[in-house]
Amino acid sequence: MKAAFAKLADDKPKPVKDASGVNDGKKDSKKKEDAPQCLTDSQLETLANLYKPYTIDGQLVNDSVLPGSEFGWSQINAITGRYGKDVTPALIMQGERSDPGETITFNPDLSPFFDAGGKLMHYHGLADALIPPLISSRYYEMVKKKVGNKIKDSYRLYRIPGMLHCRSGTGCFNFGGAGQVEAGSRPLRYDNKHDMFLALIDWVELGKAPTALIGAAYKNKNGGTPISDSDDTAFGNGLRFTRPLCPYPTEARLKKGAVGDTGVASAFECA
Repeated sequence: MKAAFAKLADDKPKPVKDASGVNDGKKDSKKKEDAPQCLTDSQLETLANLYKPYTIDGQLVNDSVLPGSEFGWSQINAITGRYGKDVTPALIMQGERSDPGETITFNPDLSPFFDAGGKLMHYHGLADALIPPLISSRYYEMVKKKVGNKIKDSYRLYRIPGMLHCRSGTGCFNFGGAGQVEAGSRPLRYDNKHDMFLALIDWVELGKAPTALIGAAYKNKNGGTPISDSDDTAFGNGLRFTRPLCPYPTEARLKKGAVGDTGVASAFECA
């Protein structure tokens, strides 16, 4: 993973000075009456722990969510996120050993697939609150370590800023991904620069390796930015902005000296 993302994952919420009504610097200080949304030291510590990876005896069990994923935290308590009272750690470990549904996806040896001419285009929203996005970066690095230079000819990972789980969010999540088939979610154009599926077809059938794609963010039905994870942001509502979706490990950066409209993908470069 790039250092910038490692730093982002390590950032912790910090106390705000007394002038803004958060606390007076004392341990477990009380919230001020005129600032009901303020957090005490203990609450800040709890908040910071939400962004820490989950470990047991120093061994990583699961990565943490990233700052910016809060928009989709309501999904965590959805049907798939309910606490299972009858599920024990022993059952989980037994499931990992037996893998009855063949759902364990962390085998990094993709050589047979690559040697057969297979191409993999993999995307993950950086605001995903259900599957921590650093898992995908970690897996890419595992595959790279296993297969070496084959990865350049066969595997692309795209990390999508502002995108929640598979789709939705405040970012440019309209790019023709496999999980984006609901009404209104469509790429800005149907070509291999805006549609990931068409880019994959050209890679497999014509040998045209994909580089950066262009993602689109559409307005909500009121003409603005979505305010909830279920907001309707359909193509017909109009375009908010576009951004380049850069292949890992590069990221979209504003071009040096860029002026004018920064809401267009051409104002950015992958670096």
